[in-house]
Parts: sequence; C-alpha cells; structure tokens
Amino acid sequence: MLESVQPASRRCYMIAVDGVEHQAGAYAATAQGRYIDLFTHSGTTRPHRYPIRLVREAILRTYEDTGGVIFHAAGVDLAGAGVMVCGPRGAGKTTIVAALLRSTGAALLSNDRLIVHQGDHLVAVPLPVPAARGTIEAFFELEHSARRTLTEAAELGRMPADFGSTVKHAFTARQFAQALRADLVSTSVLRLVVVPQLTDTREPARLRHLSAAEARQVIAENCFTPRDEFWVRPWLIPRQREDDLLQRQANAAIQRVTTAVPCVEVSFGVRNPITELVHTLDKVIGGIR
Repeated sequence: MLESVQPASRRCYMIAVDGVEHQAGAYAATAQGRYIDLFTHSGTTRPHRYPIRLVREAILRTYEDTGGVIFHAAGVDLAGAGVMVCGPRGAGKTTIVAALLRSTGAALLSNDRLIVHQGDHLVAVPLPVPAARGTIEAFFELEHSARRTLTEAAELGRMPADFGSTVKHAFTARQFAQALRADLVSTSVLRLVVVPQLTDTREPARLRHLSAAEARQVIAENCFTPRDEFWVRPWLIPRQREDDLLQRQANAAIQRVTTAVPCVEVSFGVRNPITELVHTLDKVIGGIR
C-alpha cells in the first residue's frame, strides 16, 4: 500500500503492488476515525470484492483485539458442531469442505480463514472459495454451477487439470454453499479438527487420529496470529494489541484446541471416486453430531 496522512488524521491508501490479484491500482481507500471511503475505477471487474476486503480486515482485527486467534483453515457447521479443516495451501481443504457439505444439515462457515474465539467458538471470515478444476469436476454440483454461463464454461475448459494447480475458479461463498445445497452460517462450536492429506494417487481414503503432539504441530503451523501470510501488516484497521501479547493469545488457543478437540488426518488419492471420501468423512463426523 502507498500511504498518505493528510490533515485531521485522514489516511489515504492506494495499491502499489498486489501480490494476490496482481492488479496494481485496482482500488484506493481513505480512513478517518470510524469512517472508510472506498474508490474503484469505473471499469473495475467485480467491484464488490473490495468492500468485502475492508469488512474482512475489520473482522480480523476486531476479533484479534478481543482474544480471537486466526487460523489458515476452512470450516463447516454440522447442526451446531463445528469442523475446522486445517492445512496449508494445496493440502485439499476445499475438497474436504465440499465433501462435508454433502452431509445432511451441513452449512459453510468459510473457506480459508477461521477465527477461534472464547475457547471453542468458530467465527467465519468472508472470503471467496477458489476451487481447482479437479475439485470442480469431482463434484457434479460444482461443475454445474461453474458452467451456468458461457464465460464460466470457457474458463473451466481453459483451466489446467493438473493436481495442485494454482489456477482456480472463484465461487462466492454463497454460490459454493448453494451449489452443494448447503446453507451459510457465521458461527459454530468447534468439535473436530480435520487435517487433509490429498495426493494425486489412487490411495484409498484413510483416517488417522493424531496424537496431541502431532495435532499441536499442525495447528501451530497454520495459526496466522499474529502474522498472516496475506495480511502481514494491518493498514486501515490498526491493531490494539502488541505482537507479543497476540502470540501468547495464539499459544493459549492452540493449547486449548489440542487438548479439548479430536484431530483426525484424512488421506485420500484424488484419482478415486469422490464418494469414497464422502463415505469416509461420514464415519468420523458421526461421532460429533
């Protein structure tokens, strides 16, 4: 961000380099007290994404400043029982979430960030749901949704089919949930952590309960408080707590999750029918409903 501080503490920001969407100068914003003004070019595609960015940061900062901890995780609610799908990029979080959303009464929390608050409360972070071609074609519901317009159909056909491809089709959270006949919810209560281990093989679906030490390592590696790989430095919404306090806050949350919530690793070769993964997940979520 390029920052300019003007009289009366009015702060102005404009994108200098955007390493996520590679759209330099896509938008600008000003902040003064509690008020934020957002400016986009008249030709900006999907301008609704930019106010969502501001809402997202407000949520992240507000919850961190009141004891919340951010995780690189997706989340699904199963009739009040929250499942946190925790792992790095490319681990298979979106595929696991799609499989879980096929369950009766399932609802989507969010796809790539979750906030753990007050010990076991999960709070959704508004984000799109990028899905690779393999995930879309594995779920006929997602493929049907992606092909609804000619533009999206052409886009899907151009996407590489390679496992682990970073070229993805971005669903809105509502589009993704509705395609799988699921709802959207903003909160849930954490009851299970799922660690995806998807591979480009025919390895059968397997479940393995992680030890406390293994669970702690995975959860700690995917904790984004106080440092998020995308939101490295807050800009419009300043933090009220210092990094050392946020780190202690994160350590306490990791310890609570590790000791109070079961953590299950799910291995699956994506060359198998996706129904095998769905049935395997049904076994583990049966114990938390």
